[in-house]
Amino acid sequence: MKHFSDLSERERTIAIERSKILDLYNAYRKGGFTVVEACAEVEVSNPTISRWSRAFREYGIVGLADKKSKRRGGQSKMTKEQKGFLYKTTLAQPQPNLRAIYRNNYLQFCASLDQKPVSYTTFLREFKNIPENVKTLYQEGLMGNKA
Repeated sequence: MKHFSDLSERERTIAIERSKILDLYNAYRKGGFTVVEACAEVEVSNPTISRWSRAFREYGIVGLADKKSKRRGGQSKMTKEQKGFLYKTTLAQPQPNLRAIYRNNYLQFCASLDQKPVSYTTFLREFKNIPENVKTLYQEGLMGNKA
């Protein structure tokens, strides 16, 4: 079991902030606010409040620490080749059908390189992480090339 002192400074800060939000949420609930009203007041969604509450009950304040650092530290599971494929296939279309691209093209692309594909959720997250200005520039570039 991890102790509070084992957390990084960043994780401790996040855990304390989330604890304060949970305390405020609980105070609103005790004051007669509905779940929806209390969530709106603390500006956190009901599923997130539920997840934090469960983690706090199970593990105490340590359960509120950010889990990202325990995963990949912000690094993607996608290889450079896979990201290149994602950019080329999705940005070439004004409104790409990501599920179809994933099923019909990406999985075969990975197989051809003998690489493990990421899940559809990760594929979708990587697409959402492409900066909007990159998407816009790519589309304007394509439009400019077609004219």
